[in-house]
Amino acid sequence: DRKVYPQADTVIVHHWDIMSNPKSRLPPSPRPQGQRWIWFNLEPPPNCQHLEALDRYFNLTMSYRSDSDIFTPYGWLEPWSGQPAHPPLNLSAKTELVAWAVSNWKPDSARVRYY
Repeated sequence: DRKVYPQADTVIVHHWDIMSNPKSRLPPSPRPQGQRWIWFNLEPPPNCQHLEALDRYFNLTMSYRSDSDIFTPYGWLEPWSGQPAHPPLNLSAKTELVAWAVSNWKPDSARVRYY
C-alpha cells in the first residue's frame, strides 16, 4: 500500500517487479529517516538484470541464498525417523511419460540437459 510508505519502517522491493527499469520503479526519494529498504529476490543471478543500477540503495537483502541478510528458502528438509507410508518406488520399472512444468525455460540450461 503506497499510501503508508512515509510511515513504513521497512520497504521490501521485489527485484522482478523493478528489473526492467530499476531506478524509475523504486519507491520515492528521499526515503524517510530511519526507513530501511530490503532487496527481495528468489531468482538466480543470471535472471537478475540491472543489479549495478541498484548499488547502495538497499540496507538489507532477502533471498533463497543462505548468505543473504534475511534467508528465505523455498523449503527445507527435516530429519525423520518414522517409517514411510508407502514402500519405496521402483522408478526403473516405470514405462510412462511425465509432464514437467518449469519457469524461466532455457533449452540449453543444465537442468534441462540433466532431465
